[in-house]
Parts: sequence; C-alpha cells; structure tokens
Amino acid sequence: SLAVAILAEAAASEIGAHPLKVHVMALFHDIGKLKNPSYFIENLAAITQGATSNPHFHLTPKESAHLIKAHVTDGVKLARHHRLPEEVIGGIQTHHGTTLIAYFWERHRRHNPDATDEADFHYDGPLPRTKEEAILHLADTLEASTRALHNLTPEKLQTHVRQIITQRIQEGQLQNAPLTLAQLKTLEEVFYKQLLSQHHQRIQYPAPAGSG
Repeated sequence: SLAVAILAEAAASEIGAHPLKVHVMALFHDIGKLKNPSYFIENLAAITQGATSNPHFHLTPKESAHLIKAHVTDGVKLARHHRLPEEVIGGIQTHHGTTLIAYFWERHRRHNPDATDEADFHYDGPLPRTKEEAILHLADTLEASTRALHNLTPEKLQTHVRQIITQRIQEGQLQNAPLTLAQLKTLEEVFYKQLLSQHHQRIQYPAPAGSG
C-alpha cells in the first residue's frame, strides 16, 4: 500500500489532482484484506513461512473469487466503522472498479468451458468517479502487475504501463472519471518513471557497447 501511495501521489502532482488525498486513500485502500489475509497472494509467503500451502486449493474458483471480491465491501465496512473520510471510502470502493478477477475466471472456465457466469468473477464497482480515484485505480493495478513481471527491462516496463492504461480505457473503467487524454498520457509517463525508479535494482539494462 505504501508503494501504491508513493506512485499515486507522484501521478496526482503532475495532473492537478490532490497528492495528499490520494496518498491517504492508497494507504487505506486494501484494509478489507485484514478480514481474510491468508487468501491474498502478497501475504501467503509470510503466513505459510515458505510452505506450499495455499487456502485457495480447498475452494472452487467461484468461492475464491467471492473471497477476493469481499475485501472491497469488508474495507468499506471497516472504514465506516472507524469513521474514515468519504474520500478514503471512495478509494476503497473504486480501486478495482468492475474489473475481472481473471485468474479464477480462467480456472473456472477450464472446468466449465460453456460457463456463462462471468459476472460472478467481476468486482462490483462502482467505477472511479474522481481524478484521485482513477489515479488510485491505475496505480494499484500497475504496482501489483509490475511486481509480477519477469526479466524486466525499461522497454518492457514502458510497454506494460501503456498496455494496462489502454486496457482500462477500453474496458470503460475510467469513463466516469474527469480525465482528459492529455492527462492520461501524462499519467502514463509518470507511472513509467516512478516504477522504473521503484524497481531499478531488478531492471535489466543493455550492456554497454563493446563490453564483454
């Protein structure tokens, strides 16, 4: 969450959004995972202490998707209980929009090739409605997906950032957010530079000409 907050704050500063607001939204956006922490991949290694046990092995893909989706509603309940600001609650509600939980949907389809229940594998929304919510939505997706990339190079990272933002636009995830095409282009550049900095140690650069 701290990595997402740093990424989102830098992006907000470049397009006239509220940097501090989106930073705080990012710090709290995943608090719903506190209810069932062992079902989220970023916690599995710590909880199992290196063992291969995965609680999703004992669930159907639809049950897994339901648990994953629940971190949004659980987060909203927790935030309201502790009377967090509405802007923070908005970030919790919209940070996944109505995106598809693709991993479990694909697992479900492998066992049910004619499945027509894709809606059960989508987050419930709503879509981001402010610049800050849209920035958090993109920053969260990019931070997590970039961590999963292997053999990372500057070119691969730049392509990845562009593809993720384009995909979110095509899915309609940003249609309710007041962002211009110029601002989206700026966000693409800022996210790339920030992620390049965050992942500098694992990014592969070409060898200097004549070396080796």
